[in-house]
Amino acid sequence: MSQTTIPSDSASIPVDARPPWYQGKLVRAFLRSPLTILAVIVLVLYLLAGIAPDLIAPHKVFDLSTLDFSNAFLPPAWVEGGSMRFPLGTDDQGRDLLSAIIYGLQVSLMVGVVSVLLSLVIGTVLGLLAGYFGGWLDALIMRIADIQLTFPAILVAVLVDGLARAVLGSGLHEQLAIWVIVAAIALPGWVQYARTIRGLTMVVRGHNYVLAARLMRQPTSFILRRHILPNVATPIFVLATIQIAVAIVIEATLSFIGLGVPPTEPSLGTLIRIGNNYMLSGEWWLAIFPGLALFFLVMAINLIGDFLRDVLNPQL
Repeated sequence: MSQTTIPSDSASIPVDARPPWYQGKLVRAFLRSPLTILAVIVLVLYLLAGIAPDLIAPHKVFDLSTLDFSNAFLPPAWVEGGSMRFPLGTDDQGRDLLSAIIYGLQVSLMVGVVSVLLSLVIGTVLGLLAGYFGGWLDALIMRIADIQLTFPAILVAVLVDGLARAVLGSGLHEQLAIWVIVAAIALPGWVQYARTIRGLTMVVRGHNYVLAARLMRQPTSFILRRHILPNVATPIFVLATIQIAVAIVIEATLSFIGLGVPPTEPSLGTLIRIGNNYMLSGEWWLAIFPGLALFFLVMAINLIGDFLRDVLNPQL
């Protein structure tokens, strides 16, 4: 095993230069965690369903020519009156609920992943600038972050969505509804990344290799990209994994209260909202099964995020 020596102010400590995942520690820890393996399998199945719903869904629920209102409100297949054609039952329009959930996964996953990526980029850039330069720039960015933290994420998302409705109008807002909700979720999400990156950058900027790069008059952008960012990125990937689950829940919450994606592009939150209208009339499956789909998706992502946090944390 190759060894290298990293000089420090106190002593030269031999350490393994290869990252944990290259050494095989990540793989070994993964194989020893049955719960994480199960979570990965569940997440892969969700991703396959979200990426290719046309190939996986048993029915094309958005093809109006296939709708049959005589199939409305059929219970799940194992309940009296159910049909094997519709394993989880049908909704108020006779659409297969399983297929509707699969199509809804596409919207929920897309909104969650894109909004987190946007938050990550904004937060990483601002955190690097605040931690590296310090001074008035650091104070300005952190005060904006402090103000942002005084508002709950769901409230900020509601405000952004309401502002977009007022500026764009109802017609244009409905066409851009998915991107509006992505921006509404991403805006309050950058703070966690910025604060984490800032703290790590303030530590890394004092290391010998960064000081040497500054003495060699290397461009600031090169120092940030080549020397600092790779050394502060690991916690950000762990945080992003967990934040995807948070973003999916926020999107489902907004859709549940009628502020999310339009009914023509239903997400899991929209399906839960529609099903909730029929809970008291006995059609329990319309809300229960989309809710369970959301629960298992969020649980799988959180378990993977916890696993990465434990394995990649050098203090553990």
